Amino acid sequence: MKSLNSIIAPMKIKLLLQLMILTFVISCNNITDKNIDDKHEPENDLHKFGSIREMLIAAGDYKEDEGRLKFISDNNELPHIQVSNWVLQGTDDNEIKKQAKRNVVYLAFQVFARTDIEEILITSIPLNKEDNKYLEEYTLTIRVKRSIAKQIIKKHLGIHSFEEIYGIELSGQYYSNAPNINFNKLQYLKLETVFEELDQ
Repeated sequence: MKSLNSIIAPMKIKLLLQLMILTFVISCNNITDKNIDDKHEPENDLHKFGSIREMLIAAGDYKEDEGRLKFISDNNELPHIQVSNWVLQGTDDNEIKKQAKRNVVYLAFQVFARTDIEEILITSIPLNKEDNKYLEEYTLTIRVKRSIAKQIIKKHLGIHSFEEIYGIELSGQYYSNAPNINFNKLQYLKLETVFEELDQ
């Protein structure tokens, strides 16, 4: 006849194994749930703004108190925004012209990615850093439509959504509100072509 200990010992081992398996399953489920939640956290989505004014103030790329940002009209039907970049004395003429165009490209695609605006009038005027005077001879003003900009990203980048010019991953962390290589291509590699095609 088996002793009481010889009966209870295997039961303890079996119970311990069951507890270990249950703990493992629960921990796996927690990891899976966390991964799912991480992918859908609000901060991982591109933040949208209700107006261009709100967007530009939050971004801080151009400052009103420096004369580098003017809301000539922030009516959402056809807003007119003036932006300026600093220019140092002796800057190459071609570089000044490129930067003026880059301001237009940057602002246009930023607006279409981060607001619901359909059309915008953009004026770009370089600003002399030394005397704080506008370089009027380099002034650019163009009217840009969302539909045209969308054709450009499809043609030159092979993408269909403005959100795809944002979002980068660094050290395993995803930053949804940071411009990515697609945005850089529009502003640098394809600047002249993109500006020309926007200005229709």
